[in-house]
Amino acid sequence: TLTEISVVMPVYNAMPWLPLAVRDILRQSGPVALELLAADDASTDGSFQFLVELASALGDHGSVELACESSQSQEPSARDRHNEGPEDAIIISAEGVQSTNPALAMPPRKHLNADGVLMEQAHVARQRPMSASEVLLTTNRQHRLRVLGYGDGVNRGQGSMMSLCLAHAQHDLIGHMESDDERPEHAFSSLAQTLGNQPSWDGVCSQTLCIGWDRPGMRRYAEWQNKLLTPSDMRAARFLEIPCLHQAGLFRRRAVFAATENGGFRDDPHWAVDMHFWLSWFHQNLTCGKIAEELYLWRQHPGQQTRSHGRLSISNLRRCKIQFLCKPGGPIHAQSDNDSTDICNHCSQWDRVLLQVWSCGQTLTDWMEDLRVANPAPTDIQAVDWRPGDPLPHVALREAWKGTDCRLIRLFAYGMEQPRLKVCE
Repeated sequence: TLTEISVVMPVYNAMPWLPLAVRDILRQSGPVALELLAADDASTDGSFQFLVELASALGDHGSVELACESSQSQEPSARDRHNEGPEDAIIISAEGVQSTNPALAMPPRKHLNADGVLMEQAHVARQRPMSASEVLLTTNRQHRLRVLGYGDGVNRGQGSMMSLCLAHAQHDLIGHMESDDERPEHAFSSLAQTLGNQPSWDGVCSQTLCIGWDRPGMRRYAEWQNKLLTPSDMRAARFLEIPCLHQAGLFRRRAVFAATENGGFRDDPHWAVDMHFWLSWFHQNLTCGKIAEELYLWRQHPGQQTRSHGRLSISNLRRCKIQFLCKPGGPIHAQSDNDSTDICNHCSQWDRVLLQVWSCGQTLTDWMEDLRVANPAPTDIQAVDWRPGDPLPHVALREAWKGTDCRLIRLFAYGMEQPRLKVCE
């Protein structure tokens, strides 16, 4: 019996690597049958033409399904509401394409990438993309390709394309693939087998291997993620960074819909789709484990959004974390983060919750400013200026807190691993 899986792939100007990503899905081995839903977002570099040519060559195993934008006369769905910009404004992208993509409202970061290298000085690999006929020769005929899009030349954003794929997905297991990455042939069969052996898990991921442009910063990041193997380890690390690439995972459909508010991947102008997905996933008390094998090959190149897009700045990632820290049911309102529900049903036993923010320098200032304007904002916040390794300070309670039944929460905000280890000591 074949395990049926729907694989979501948003596509926007993904050449020359798109054919490799498509090839690696369509040649998956083992007892799995995949439908690859590749949603093109008004590409201008030949990505859509490649997908159409391959779908045509696949015959009954390929299709092109362009959606009609007829929702203007209907109540917008959850995924449509996530991706609305102010008054549905039309933006002109850098490529000259009309766009309603809210992420374009956030300007790119400086011309320094995440490793401090000038983008224009970085080497970009030049390679000839594989042709549709070459990909066809490697395809396993138990898989199929469904090319999705709107066909009106309007760019809508990554979240909108992922939501379109999810709306058309036919199977109960949902995978994800980025259009510039690669995978070994047994990746999905291994993920499916592991998830089948773990009925209490809502999803499973694999470890990640960085390929392409070798930068030590991203390599350290992947190594940190790869150490988080158990569901409890992944959950505990969620406010440090995302504990795994969600494109390295396989998830039960019901869990994806719970984490995305009924199928709407959030394309927010202020933070990333994957950060919001994982924090929402754990907020919904969903579980995910990890295979101790590198089954996802994450391509590094100077143009990737992880390095350059403004909504992936440290300040925007911090604000996303604060939203999930402070929202009802989040850790600030919980009895304990070890509580499986993560929700305090007896908060009335405390007169107030006191939040101490331990950090130093500009980091402390930024966290305090963003916490004060959070919605909902903590009612009582106290800054503690402390560098790990220094003697612990004496922190006096404010006069208004004395004599009350308080719950004290300490938030330690340190970006580097060594200071965090000292906090744990």
